[in-house]
Amino acid sequence: MSGDISILILRYAFKANHFPLKIIFYYYYVLIKLKLVLLLFENTIMRSIAVIAILFLFCAEVIGQRHQNVFDAQSLEQGVISPEQAKIIFKSAKTFPNGSEFSIAIIRRNKKPEFYGIRKENDTVNTVINKKSIFEIGSISKTFTATLLADLSVNGKLNLNDPLKDFVDLGENDSLGITLTHLANHTSGLPRLPSNLILWFADPKNPYKNYGEKDLKNYLAGKIELTTKPGEKSAYSNLGFGLLGYVLTTKENKTYEELLTKTIFKKYGMPNTTTDRNKVKADLVAGRDPSGEIVPNWDLNVMEGAGAILSNVVDLSKYVTAHFNPSDRVLSLTRKPTFRIKSDMEIALSWFVLDKGELGKWIWHNGGTGGYSSSLALSPENEYGVVVLTNVSAFHPNRGSIEDVCFGLMKSIGENDKIK
Repeated sequence: MSGDISILILRYAFKANHFPLKIIFYYYYVLIKLKLVLLLFENTIMRSIAVIAILFLFCAEVIGQRHQNVFDAQSLEQGVISPEQAKIIFKSAKTFPNGSEFSIAIIRRNKKPEFYGIRKENDTVNTVINKKSIFEIGSISKTFTATLLADLSVNGKLNLNDPLKDFVDLGENDSLGITLTHLANHTSGLPRLPSNLILWFADPKNPYKNYGEKDLKNYLAGKIELTTKPGEKSAYSNLGFGLLGYVLTTKENKTYEELLTKTIFKKYGMPNTTTDRNKVKADLVAGRDPSGEIVPNWDLNVMEGAGAILSNVVDLSKYVTAHFNPSDRVLSLTRKPTFRIKSDMEIALSWFVLDKGELGKWIWHNGGTGGYSSSLALSPENEYGVVVLTNVSAFHPNRGSIEDVCFGLMKSIGENDKIK
């Protein structure tokens, strides 16, 4: 009889979403088990061992359930995400150090964007309201640089296949045959970083800070060693996008910030997106290194086109929604595939185009700096998207799980839409 009651109580304990109620169920479960111990064991030592074991298991279960249910219960109360989606997020968040923060936007057709935030403190994942919090978005900035390029192309100010030598002095490298498209789809053959940016001697906490226009010009004037022939292979190059950003600002005689503000931020209503930290420092979330210690923000200097933008999920949800408009010729051009990387992946102008079978094609890019990681994916065809911004270091060994969150949420939305 006692065993049957204890099982029933334990079942209610597992089902209870309200933490205090869960504790009450566990309390009575332990009392019943202790009573059984007294009946089964006459030896005092055996009774003591059994009691200690039960109490240990009780404490471990309560602590574990508390960490998960503070998150899950509040998730469901907000009604923003499903239990399945909550598990996707929690599985990732629990692996990161205290102080880690996620800010998430879920965008669906004909609906207002939904925002969800979590922060890990004292080994517990809690929900927070952080939709206006600012994060470095790292290489997602490349999609903005590509949008500047597409805008100038649509407006007849340049051609995507214009040679790089028409915009910068390449010295003895004039015959390399690199075009603007090669820079925008990582097929230029340029290395990931310029050879005169030696990370060994750079500040590891802010590696691009002292690499300026003079350094870039010196690199271009010297002998450039390409890894492959332009247009032959796609190999990710921060140098390529830093150079592209430099080309566009030089051509238009404007700063990168001025170009972005005029062409993108004002057009799509993104007042809190910028390359100037001073404009958003009141809402800036501190970046963390892999151990959870606060680290300095990155200064990209002349390489800003590769990853200098800061933003929040409110602004980026507007950017995602703008991609649902088929009449936006500029954004449509950025998504047009320009090179096939493998059977299920192409690259457009910065965007990676992923073939997801029955779920259609997703447009995706991620970002990472010393103190932040991000991921953004959208389905222009089915009009849904996900933005994930975090202050998790790009150098954290589990950084890849942020993609798991982004893709997991995209998959759940896509499959749910298919059922409907």
